[in-house]
Amino acid sequence: MTRRSLTTARPRLLFCPRLGPGGSVRVYGRRPDGGRELLFAMHNAGEKWTPISARYELTTPKWLRGRPTEVEIELQGRWSQLWTLGDATFF
Repeated sequence: MTRRSLTTARPRLLFCPRLGPGGSVRVYGRRPDGGRELLFAMHNAGEKWTPISARYELTTPKWLRGRPTEVEIELQGRWSQLWTLGDATFF
């Protein structure tokens, strides 16, 4: 698991998980009260990779907007990746 700081005013964020067979990704955010909330989860139960161009939308909770928030990214599986738009690797 890795932690990153995120600050956004956007109501939606786009990212591209890339998962091999059996891979999974979970993204958690820290609420202002200190609790941890699951923001996104995906599991590849198939035998092939997830599509390269598939974009997934995260609706940003109001408590996350406009303030620095710690985001936890949990990847399972040897080849699991999480990309932002463009060519930058998020994790």
